[in-house]
Amino acid sequence: PADAGGAAAGNASAPAAPAWQFIAGRPQIHWGKTVLNTLLFWEDGVSFDMRLPLHNPLNFAVEMTELTVSATFEDRDGAATFAPDAAVPLVDDLRLEGMNFRLEPNETKLSPKVTVGLHRREVETLTRVMNELNDNQRLCADLAGTIRLQLRHGEDPPFVLAQPFSAPRMALYGGDSAREM
Repeated sequence: PADAGGAAAGNASAPAAPAWQFIAGRPQIHWGKTVLNTLLFWEDGVSFDMRLPLHNPLNFAVEMTELTVSATFEDRDGAATFAPDAAVPLVDDLRLEGMNFRLEPNETKLSPKVTVGLHRREVETLTRVMNELNDNQRLCADLAGTIRLQLRHGEDPPFVLAQPFSAPRMALYGGDSAREM
């Protein structure tokens, strides 16, 4: 499937975010054509585009200038010769710089696209992802990272703030896998 759920799909929901949380629900994911084709999967690796639903909980506009994302997933049943693992790295400190992404007070919208790619050299991670996608029809990840914000009044120099975020057990593929874990 080209789009396997996400913010636009509306078929699953994430737990309500705390008031000071800049992540506002399930990410929108677009999987590439290689996901369910085993030969292409192993030859080309797999990639997916992710757009995070960002929310400004503040009473004034903010400009997001940088986004850093890390993600791990739990492989409870293991895959092939790999034993179960509670924190398989999917992406580590992927940085999107120069965003200049403005959010008005209490506004929610999708972030710019972040492309995550796994390549054939990452055999263990690819094996585990293939198992989750094909055999279990799900992939759920713990997302974490930092959003760098600029707060500005008029022409004054901006106040720069780094706001950490976390979004545990987010369904990246399949149904609401956060509930199944």
